[in-house]
Amino acid sequence: MAIDRWAIVNEYYKGDAEILNEVCSPCGELAHYYPPLEEMPAAIQELFTYSPEKARQLLKDAGYPNGFKTECICTSTQVDMLSIVKGYWNAIGVELDIVVMESGAMASVSIE
Repeated sequence: MAIDRWAIVNEYYKGDAEILNEVCSPCGELAHYYPPLEEMPAAIQELFTYSPEKARQLLKDAGYPNGFKTECICTSTQVDMLSIVKGYWNAIGVELDIVVMESGAMASVSIE
């Protein structure tokens, strides 16, 4: 709820993306595996609705009234999108440290 997925679709992807469990490029022949968000139950649609106030409340309810710090390990190809996420999360009190690694090094620390 802290991330404005529609803004990412429209601004980052210039409208050429879909919202599934995250914003992604069009799925082409795989699209039939993913029902459109508009066809999902209202409770599911709400989870993908941009609402920073509700996101802050969820953090508070989870015991993090002042947010928290975390890190994300990624490759250089993921930095742009994670930078967008970082901005949204920062607005609700979650401080994200983006750690960029070379693909081979990242594979050695990834959990399988």
